Amino acid sequence: MLLYIHVPFCRSKCRYCAFASGPFSTEAMHCYVHLLIREMIFWKERIAPRQIETIYFGGGTPSLVAAADLARILDAIFSLFDVHSDAEITLEGNPESANDPAYLQALYSLGVNRLSLGVQSLNPRHLAMLGRIHSPEQAIQTVTRAREAGFQNISLDCIWGIPGQRPDDWFKQIEQFTALHPEHLSCYGLSVEPGTPLERDVDQRLLILPTQDDQARMFLEGTALLTSYGYHQYEISNYALKGYQSQHNSGYWEGREYLGLGPSAVSTVDHKRWQNPLTLTAYETAVHQKTLDGHPQELDPTDLRNEHIMLSLRTSKGLDLRAYEQTYGIPFLGTYQNLIEALHQNNLAHIKEGSLCLTPQGMLVSNSIIADFMDTPTSSKTQ
Repeated sequence: MLLYIHVPFCRSKCRYCAFASGPFSTEAMHCYVHLLIREMIFWKERIAPRQIETIYFGGGTPSLVAAADLARILDAIFSLFDVHSDAEITLEGNPESANDPAYLQALYSLGVNRLSLGVQSLNPRHLAMLGRIHSPEQAIQTVTRAREAGFQNISLDCIWGIPGQRPDDWFKQIEQFTALHPEHLSCYGLSVEPGTPLERDVDQRLLILPTQDDQARMFLEGTALLTSYGYHQYEISNYALKGYQSQHNSGYWEGREYLGLGPSAVSTVDHKRWQNPLTLTAYETAVHQKTLDGHPQELDPTDLRNEHIMLSLRTSKGLDLRAYEQTYGIPFLGTYQNLIEALHQNNLAHIKEGSLCLTPQGMLVSNSIIADFMDTPTSSKTQ
């Protein structure tokens, strides 16, 4: 099982962000850590024993968690759960809060063995537009200090498709990112989320997104450039040097069970899915009243098939056709023969070693392709 811990605090809200997070304070963090450990005890008593394969601190800004608090959290995890001896332990961090050498050394000594840094851009103008509060120099310095602290597995988050960005700007960014020699890169096309300041500015045409043609070039030619530097695209937005794929995120794409802790965290266990309350206040109430397991969604066979198709087609491995038929008793090729032939003729998908895989051009329009394979759920069950 995968274990995800959501840290719901940020020093400031990025202009494009729609994730659940609130302002940081020492008092709120102290309350959060206390509640998180109580939630672990809650699930320890209710979920059948499973081995934890990966631990992932996401957010929000997990690098705002003090080393002493992180030690308390990890001690609780290892005492309450069966954690694999070689578990990948990832902590997300922002350059402005993960920049202190002593803090980075403490993280490494506590067993964090993978650091994911939200760099997003090394262009100061783009950082300001996105609402990031670190500088390019600070981001580069943080990578250097993380290496000095002992980290041998560093991932960088990057954003392309920023207003005013041209394809050549993105290719230059790739050159700068790869010059830092990260083991992993997550390269996300900018998403304009409802209710964000970015959406307001785009709607009012204060900011102009790159054209669809330019965004297509950024994705396709950017992927080719990353490949030339040895970064394998193993999922639509994720690239890794050999042996450095994110084990945690790969677990999601492979359909493994995961337990999410903290405000807004989502869990999927025993074909049931639930989400914790979004705010710290509501989360505190649920922890105290022991109602975190209320009203889960029961995933029916159609839900499970749809998710299997969706997650598999996002990866370079694609959808294993034999495994699909063995799992669901349905021949995928026979069911979707006309659609698959049309995708193949348009160079959007192909069958490779018994799996249906999207081509780079197919990955560019993956959402619409995946939607064509989706079945309508027979019901929407809750209990």
